[in-house]
Amino acid sequence: MQNFKQKLQQKFFPQQIHLQKLIELPTLAFEERISQEIEENPLLEIEKNMNEETNSSIDDDIYELDKEDFLYDDEIQEYKTEVHVNKRSNNILPKLIKNNNVYEHLRSQLCHLKLTDEEFIVADFILGNIDEEGYLRREYHELINDIAFVIEQRVDLYKIERLVEIVQTLEPSGIGARNLRECLLIQLEHKPSSPTILAAKLIINDNFDLLCKKQYKKIKERLKLNHNELHSAINEIKCLNPKPGKMYDEVSTFDTIQIVPDFLLRIEENLLELFLNRRNTRELCITPYYIKMLRFFQENSFTNKKNIVFIKKKLEKAKWFIDAIKQRKKTLLFTMKAILNFQKEYFFSGEKQKIRPMTLKNIAEYLNMEISTVSRVVNRKYIETPFGTLLLKDLFSEKIFHSYGKEVSNIEVKYILSNLIDKEDRKSPFTDEKISLILKKKGYNVARRTIAKYREQLHIPIARLRKTLLGDYCSFPSPSINR
Repeated sequence: MQNFKQKLQQKFFPQQIHLQKLIELPTLAFEERISQEIEENPLLEIEKNMNEETNSSIDDDIYELDKEDFLYDDEIQEYKTEVHVNKRSNNILPKLIKNNNVYEHLRSQLCHLKLTDEEFIVADFILGNIDEEGYLRREYHELINDIAFVIEQRVDLYKIERLVEIVQTLEPSGIGARNLRECLLIQLEHKPSSPTILAAKLIINDNFDLLCKKQYKKIKERLKLNHNELHSAINEIKCLNPKPGKMYDEVSTFDTIQIVPDFLLRIEENLLELFLNRRNTRELCITPYYIKMLRFFQENSFTNKKNIVFIKKKLEKAKWFIDAIKQRKKTLLFTMKAILNFQKEYFFSGEKQKIRPMTLKNIAEYLNMEISTVSRVVNRKYIETPFGTLLLKDLFSEKIFHSYGKEVSNIEVKYILSNLIDKEDRKSPFTDEKISLILKKKGYNVARRTIAKYREQLHIPIARLRKTLLGDYCSFPSPSINR
């Protein structure tokens, strides 16, 4: 027996997905996206100062084309891109690494090692899978499968392990480690042997958990070290670099990476005036030359059909991209104005205590918009205000009820929490339970579990790790180790 049933489904078309991705891009990434599109699509160019008549004539040329002109009679055959592998070439295999400075530095060292062509290719692939912090976090079997897919050759586990060990001999020391413990041990292996280095190795290799918890007394007892020996070993560990991949990026970071505000806020005569960064408002247009070329091809029967299909595809894509940029601009301003209206009191004063509780859902409901769209608008975006440049996500917070019945933002609670810990007695720091009781006396009913969550968000360690070491351990440094 057959039954008919109606079902309502919401589907996203590819164009909608691409638009959402455009909305999510901050200013610098958006500029790169435009440059990439112009490079890939010869029909696109940055619009120059043109009079209205010229603009009008171009638009007429574009939109006079019939819809049938965009119906493809034949599809162009797609060809699989081949990967050509040449020893010591600049592009051997796909690379996942984002820090080009470190990659190029490592690769230049690799070129001086006595490796076979196959070994060099595999080692270069390993370098390409080292992350920004300098770690090789991928499993060996994953590397073997990826290499087999690209160069169509199976590499055994032993060879991968041996080449990883070779990579780990490169500078900066500690590069290519699979975890923090291995990273620190590699760096110690590169140092001249001494009793202090040996003690540091034993601490990291056999007592790493105790080290991370700063339980120095237990380490001293286990390894039978005296005060000076433990002090020297801890000092040696403190000098190690937990993120060797960042080493060559530190100098250039301040020179090349800067926060570019996506929005600009001005206060004029008690009015909030919002502007979009000019770099977000670049206008694109379609090159008239290719429109004329398409007409010429259509009017001449001897023209290769592939040329017509190619231009039609690029033209359709260019028109969509121009419309998408306009829609992105409209969505950004529309959403940001709603946020300004919601947080008007804060933007006039600049005082964090005046930030109202606000969630993505609040803005989405106010604008009758999807929460995911609001999330994309605020993601990685900044606004320049008279009192500083702010990350938009920092304006969103949960609400907490004060004892007087007033709704307050959890930003206010975090501010009080941070001040309490800054002024606490380091010999007897506040526990999360104690902080919860103090806040309740101030009228903020916040559970201990919530305090722990806020503390972690503020990157504040637990009370035991904030405690000043007493007695023989008061001079010990606290190793800066992120597991």
